[in-house]
Amino acid sequence: MTRTGGTSGFGTLFSTVAALTSPVQGMVNRPYYGGVPQLTVRPRGRRWIRHAVETVLTWHERARERHQLMQLSDHMLRDIGISRAEAFGETEKPFWRA
Repeated sequence: MTRTGGTSGFGTLFSTVAALTSPVQGMVNRPYYGGVPQLTVRPRGRRWIRHAVETVLTWHERARERHQLMQLSDHMLRDIGISRAEAFGETEKPFWRA
């Protein structure tokens, strides 16, 4: 492929493509996703490992706290402002539910 006189090549091709597509044309051809729910972005790289470890540690702490809650006396429960029934309801939740 030879270039003659500098009229062909990347500059000419780019200017032709630029002339064919304008910002307005790009917006018209863009698909509409208005009714589709947005997906959450997954953590990239090793961040997912940190996220998984933090989740497991949170679950463990939550289970431990609920176990300790049932060990409190009625007097201590009144001190923190909850009844035995409320404490029992909290400890009946699965560890993954806040």
